[in-house]
Amino acid sequence: MIKAMFRGKRIVLGIIVLIVCSFLCAPVCEAKKNHGGWFTLPDHKVSAKFQKGSCKVKPIDVPADFATIQEAIDAVDMCFRRGVINVAPGTYSETLVIDGKEIMLVGAGKESTIIQGSGSTTDDTVVSLSNGQLDISGFTIRGGRWGILSSASFLQCHNNEINGSFRGVDLYFNSTAFVDNTGVSNNLERGIALSASSAYITNCTLTANGDSGLFVSGSSNAIVDGCTISSNNPSPSEINRFQVMIASSSSAILSRNTISGNQSGVLVFSASALTLLGENNISSNAQCGIIVASGAALYVDQEPEEIVGSTGPDIISNNGQSGISVTRVSAAYLKRGIIDANGVDGVVLSYNSGGSFGNGVSITRNGRFGLFKFYGSVIQENSAVFGEGGMANAVGEVGCHMCLDCLPTP
Repeated sequence: MIKAMFRGKRIVLGIIVLIVCSFLCAPVCEAKKNHGGWFTLPDHKVSAKFQKGSCKVKPIDVPADFATIQEAIDAVDMCFRRGVINVAPGTYSETLVIDGKEIMLVGAGKESTIIQGSGSTTDDTVVSLSNGQLDISGFTIRGGRWGILSSASFLQCHNNEINGSFRGVDLYFNSTAFVDNTGVSNNLERGIALSASSAYITNCTLTANGDSGLFVSGSSNAIVDGCTISSNNPSPSEINRFQVMIASSSSAILSRNTISGNQSGVLVFSASALTLLGENNISSNAQCGIIVASGAALYVDQEPEEIVGSTGPDIISNNGQSGISVTRVSAAYLKRGIIDANGVDGVVLSYNSGGSFGNGVSITRNGRFGLFKFYGSVIQENSAVFGEGGMANAVGEVGCHMCLDCLPTP
């Protein structure tokens, strides 16, 4: 009898373990099926969480049930501290604080439902999230020092417009965010900023922000897919401005993005890493397409064939100076890519940097050299295909100009 009872408990325990594992593994398996196991995509099913548990969550309507959105948030009961709030069209001049709760905030549409903070030079935060979870959609969020500020929280932001703040979206202190189909524009400093946090950003438009479209720092990680990042601080007087900045031991994976119309496209520096997975178009920036500096690394299409095989090459073209500049003990590893028609050089390696270039790399029509190295830099491999235009491109050889040790013609 005792053995039978013990066996029965083991069976029950096994069933519980299987159920838990199925919930944990299903999203990962789905991501591997769709994206080669690189990352898990959001599925916009956060709302399902509000239906679980022993208490039924009744949606709250604003302004039918409460006059303001904050009153509705405060009214979410203590049963699992989660609630669904539907907001009717209108302009709501208020700032929201969500602390330790799980809220789904649903606007009637970003064209008609506006959360209006104060001016961008104040210290107000339009939507403040701390130690909680927020799924927000269908709003324009405007004004304040921060449009959305998330600390130690999970944020899902989709189908919104965020503008007129000092910073549009700011994630810090171990926050995680999924941001999709959202416009972040006309903020005084940064569009989206990460510090010690992670974000997946897809199908967004980051434009006309005062400092940069995306800033990733403090050991953060970002995946950016299918976005337009353009015209963030294009002023000619601001030479150290970039569409995307990756700093302080952080990493970013970019695929299918258009990055154009700034002083420079992407800066990766301070022991950080940038990976391009294909179909990025980094072009028409006044200075460089990509700058890799201070112990940083650039990887272009280095991943397994099943991940990058179905995408087109990355294109780095028509930038005013160099397509790619690698400097100060940094490195670039390119298997594939088109580096074309940049104003001065296609690729520059300087100050003890290194690089390798596979036979899938095409370097053509750059104004001076296709590949230019100097001051102790080293090329580990060069199988790139050189084409017309420019001194090096015209003869298919590595260009050297005022360099300490010129590489022989391949």
